[in-house]
Amino acid sequence: MRNRLATHSRDLAFAIVNSALFPRRLRARAWSALGHVVHPTALLDPCTFVGGLTGLEIGAHTYINRNCFIDLSAPVIIGDGCVISLEVALITSSHEISNATRRAGAVTARSIEVGNGTWIGARATVLPGVTIGSGCIVAAGAVVVRDCEPNGVYAGVPARRIRDL
Repeated sequence: MRNRLATHSRDLAFAIVNSALFPRRLRARAWSALGHVVHPTALLDPCTFVGGLTGLEIGAHTYINRNCFIDLSAPVIIGDGCVISLEVALITSSHEISNATRRAGAVTARSIEVGNGTWIGARATVLPGVTIGSGCIVAAGAVVVRDCEPNGVYAGVPARRIRDL
């Protein structure tokens, strides 16, 4: 009962901190106080879902836009100077393939890393286990299923390198 109460209290506090009524400039410090590692210069817009009590690191001068989804079944590390655009999904969990009765088997989780200076466009999706190198651009709507080498533009479904920077 005590653990459930603590979890609900933390969820309520996070909902308040993540609302549009809470000052944006204070949100990074509040997320840190709630258990994440967020540099105080990070700017975090409201209404982002963060699915865990710990495991999120956000670097200096990084900006996370509205309505992002950050699954924390495994750690997510976002470097310095990144821009995470509107409605980006960083998904760290999936399922093993199971039998015909229920195809979604056991849950698996793998971390995501986003290198310094990276820009992830609106509604892009990054899947479990992906590392995006520093200085990359991920186009809007892209689905990143494998690692991205530094300093490239990645676009498409699945995302592929379309240009060097």
